[in-house]
Amino acid sequence: MDALHAWMIAQRLLVHDGSAIAKALDYSLKRWTVLSRYLDDGVVPIENNWAENQIRPWALGRKNWLCVSRRRRHDDDMKTAA
Repeated sequence: MDALHAWMIAQRLLVHDGSAIAKALDYSLKRWTVLSRYLDDGVVPIENNWAENQIRPWALGRKNWLCVSRRRRHDDDMKTAA
């Protein structure tokens, strides 16, 4: 991982600011400690798919409930206008 980190720093010096690769390298380098934390503790998973799958129903439900409340308001407005 140290070699990868050094390589990323060297590559960042070669690319132009504002390019997509510069943004990707900046993102990774800025969060390097967090991105490599799983190496320090074997219990920490390399990805968080399990957690994201657990909250997905809530996020989708929130979006759907918002649409339902808008639809009800629209229907109420149409009844009032008629």
